[in-house]
Amino acid sequence: MKKTGFILALGMALAISQPTNAAPAEPGAPDSTAIRNAGDRWRELAGNEVAIIAGSALDFSGTLVGADQRQLCATSVLGALSSFVPSKAELPAYIAQLKRSGYNMVRFHAVDGFLMGKATADFDFDPQRLDDFDRLVAELGKAGIGVMSDILTLDSGGYGNVPNRWSSSKQLKLRLNLDDPEARQHWQTLVDKVFARRNPYLGHSLLEDPNLKLVALVNEGGMVFTSIFSKGFPQLVRPNFNQWLAKKYGDADGLRRAWKTEAKAGEDPKAGSVELPEYMARTVNPRSEDFARYLTDQERGTFGWMSAYLQGKGYKGLITSINNETAVQKAASRQALSAVDLHMYNDLPEGSFDTPMTVKHASVFDNDIQFIRYLLPQRIWGKPVYVSEFGDVYWNKNRREGNVLFGAYAALQGWDGICQYGENATQLRYDMQKKFGRYSSQYPGYVWSDPIADAADRMNALLYRRGDVSPARKTVALIYREAGALQGWVPYVRNVDLSVARLGFISRIGYLPEANVGADNRPTAQAKAPTPDLLLDPFANAADMAPPARAQFMMKGAQNGAWLERVARLREAGLIEKANLTDAAAGVIESDTGQIAVDLPGHRARIVTPRSEVLMFRDKAFDGRFLRVTEATPEQTVGVFSVDGTPLATAKRLLLVQLTDARPTDMRFADPDAKTVTNWGHWPMRLRGGIAALKLGIDGAGWKLYALNLDGSRRDARPVGADGTLLLDNLAGDGATVYYELVRD
Repeated sequence: MKKTGFILALGMALAISQPTNAAPAEPGAPDSTAIRNAGDRWRELAGNEVAIIAGSALDFSGTLVGADQRQLCATSVLGALSSFVPSKAELPAYIAQLKRSGYNMVRFHAVDGFLMGKATADFDFDPQRLDDFDRLVAELGKAGIGVMSDILTLDSGGYGNVPNRWSSSKQLKLRLNLDDPEARQHWQTLVDKVFARRNPYLGHSLLEDPNLKLVALVNEGGMVFTSIFSKGFPQLVRPNFNQWLAKKYGDADGLRRAWKTEAKAGEDPKAGSVELPEYMARTVNPRSEDFARYLTDQERGTFGWMSAYLQGKGYKGLITSINNETAVQKAASRQALSAVDLHMYNDLPEGSFDTPMTVKHASVFDNDIQFIRYLLPQRIWGKPVYVSEFGDVYWNKNRREGNVLFGAYAALQGWDGICQYGENATQLRYDMQKKFGRYSSQYPGYVWSDPIADAADRMNALLYRRGDVSPARKTVALIYREAGALQGWVPYVRNVDLSVARLGFISRIGYLPEANVGADNRPTAQAKAPTPDLLLDPFANAADMAPPARAQFMMKGAQNGAWLERVARLREAGLIEKANLTDAAAGVIESDTGQIAVDLPGHRARIVTPRSEVLMFRDKAFDGRFLRVTEATPEQTVGVFSVDGTPLATAKRLLLVQLTDARPTDMRFADPDAKTVTNWGHWPMRLRGGIAALKLGIDGAGWKLYALNLDGSRRDARPVGADGTLLLDNLAGDGATVYYELVRD
């Protein structure tokens, strides 16, 4: 490893050169210039091992005993180019790594692609891969790690002779929505040959195994999503849509009576001549509204026969689908499912892995935390909520923000499971000998090898799974009136009003189907929903502003005015306390628990709980209660966590996490802003420099601070001041680091 050429004038040189068990010097006064400029430097991570050592500060297997109310999920994309199924010999170490990392569920994705590989005949599964999958599933169950899985992930399904299984012309997902008998039979055969087949290591089928908690009938298979890239609905949909219209309106005369001028000359549903709507219609029109109703009927029907088929094969777990669409129409379809599942990303790269590929370096603070906001209203009260794919994606330099905030807000909402998307969330080491393909470097969609994304999952193991962040105190219910929701501008694309969705940053929120609302506008027993503290009726009244928003607010514009009005009403109704920091005009939003606060224009946030605190900032940080940043390199996220589960103020062992940015060695770009990649580089990974002068709520006497390797092993000792001051310098010592352990004798 290269030695850093930079030594702070802080009395740190002696501490770095001493043996680990030596008493490091008292930290000196920070050098402001050195701190400010530290972000210009990069250094290699120390060591190649990432398998967490038992008993280390990164070993959460004991910390999380009994914390299984929520599922922190590791994604395993079996059919990916970097797909990894551990060997029989390595499987125990792999499962130990999952448990120590804080995962209690694995999501299997692209099982169909994995089993088919390069098969030339339909359903000609690779027998070794099938055996590996069977063994892995069984061993996860023995270890108490739950499983969720797609039934169908890829359009290529179980078809043979498909050169690129991720890019297929079979249109299987679309045809499944159109009552195509061959597509239906193909899906059922896939169920029979993979999920309903006897697993020799279980002694029964996977569908009959209670450890299979959730299945997605089809991954990202909605008709709207399958049409998004062509920006128009395929003509394959047209006959089915016409049949639906014919049942509803009969002939051309009936259509004209309903659609009036929208019905064009020559359009007759009985003749199949009615055109499909525009994907993104510019006006409110009956064609788009009827298409939304058609989608709902088709999706419900598809979910119905698929669910019945699985249950007929012995499956008793949760069932979901249409997991990547948030339009208001989807809540109508999802009522036919037993669980809600969602996908959402920030700054998803555009282009090809063969380069060039481009990101925007989009900060979630600049887009209203959009990738979380879109998801917040999607709960249907009474149904479990999972997010089986999320990510603030590599190599966005700001990804230290969104992935951690995601876990915090998921906990605030009380969602049931979250999975940061990564082709393989866990491996055991950086293998420097692998110099080929996508094993040799870091790519978008990898978690285990990106120190920033991986650390976010570790932090979420505590913030989310352990429950350090409490559920919101108040609940908001949105009455879902289907007739109203499927009217207006493109219901299959339109999201709920921004000012309504933002309420989820403050309190728990979700849809309450009108069938579960009594005459008193309260949930019935069938709703299995809490009595809401705030009940809104957005589909009976366009913006649910009765009386209208105050004139002084609307002078700020429709969206801003609506948000100012909603916050004012929350305060007037006593739903947020006087001390709550929420300031609609200033872009500050604080949860009703007081534990999460974001300052959008200031690019900063804080998460403050009894057992953990996290501060993220561009320039100036919020103050926490236990943790304060007195001076720091810009653009960091810093967190402190109780390892033993006791409150921070009394804990004797603390884990500190410092996030900046990470890239492989020799990664190259076409532009100075590092937005377009031209060479992915190679291992080892390198961290961007960051220094943070901290003040903790501890008496510094008797404390020792150690930099940690990625496996949790201790490295060099760092100074701790008698007044609880310490300095995190992620490039000092024997190599770059993300983690530190603070222990008291």
